[in-house]
Amino acid sequence: MSVELQDLIDRATADLTEAEAALAAAEGRVAELQTIRDGLKYALQRYGQAEVAEAGKPKADRGEAPAAAVVSTEKPLTGSYGDMALAVLREAGRPLSTAEVREAINARGQNLNREQVRGAVHYLVRRDRISRVGPGLWILPDASKSATSFGPASSAAGPNGAGENSAPVQPMFSPERT
Repeated sequence: MSVELQDLIDRATADLTEAEAALAAAEGRVAELQTIRDGLKYALQRYGQAEVAEAGKPKADRGEAPAAAVVSTEKPLTGSYGDMALAVLREAGRPLSTAEVREAINARGQNLNREQVRGAVHYLVRRDRISRVGPGLWILPDASKSATSFGPASSAAGPNGAGENSAPVQPMFSPERT
């Protein structure tokens, strides 16, 4: 009878070891999920509320209107940073923040940082290709204005007669240069 008890003790010990290993793996997974949850909570605090659909259900099926996409993600954007920002603003058809412009460009296959987009937007403002409608909020100007603002124009020269490169235009020969 003691042999049967010893076999039961050995089986129980093996089962206990196996269960402890499974418990350790489960505790590791719990810790991993807690870390992911905490990271998502931090992102939510830092960047604001994101629209998250229930798994497998589009928002329309839940009785909610889907959030309007900034731009379609059908084809990647190419060209200069300014060209990409113009394309995104044109497709959006509404004012976009610098962050929205960046997100839309990056959703279309680019990897631009905040400063690259900010620089492109400010370049476009200086060239009268887009207009500022609020702090960090940009829109295409109305069609009549934008149709006349493309290409070289007399407005390209600043008040000191500076051209595109900000260097004042001086005559090659002047009486003062003798």
